[in-house]
Amino acid sequence: MNSTLHSLVPVRLALAGALFLALGGQPALADGAKTSTVDLKIGVAITETLGPGDSAECPYIGQISGSGYSTELGAVEIAAIDCVVPTDASFTSFAFFTRPGTFVTVTTRSGGQLFGSYAGTATGAPAPIESISAKLTISGGNGRYRKASGTATIEGVENVGTMPAVGVLVISGKLSY
Repeated sequence: MNSTLHSLVPVRLALAGALFLALGGQPALADGAKTSTVDLKIGVAITETLGPGDSAECPYIGQISGSGYSTELGAVEIAAIDCVVPTDASFTSFAFFTRPGTFVTVTTRSGGQLFGSYAGTATGAPAPIESISAKLTISGGNGRYRKASGTATIEGVENVGTMPAVGVLVISGKLSY
């Protein structure tokens, strides 16, 4: 190899590495350790359309979509399908969980996605405003988040007196990717 070509090898390797990381690649680690763990905080405005479910386990189905902002992820869109189960005869308290076979998706502006599941409760405080509290488990994603994991709390309110219902959620926890 002549000296000119030999001197370009480090430059080419550096450029290839920068391009790999810019496109969402993760450097391979011998022990498989996560590359970073960050505080996750997302504020999101949601809408939820409720409809009839298809089983005793899932008597009502909620289709949720929303958009918001995260200090770690930037602008995000959220989508989920959940099962809603009344927990009292007056329909003022509910349990809800990610519908089996689906997951919640958080999508960043660049197309990166986090996948997870959640379960929680909603209680009338006062009706038609529901107070929402849940636990989110992050279990994967795509691109730079393909090995994502973490847990977070979901707290918020939803006005179920309108249809679709509208609400605001705050998601706070830890994200490793």
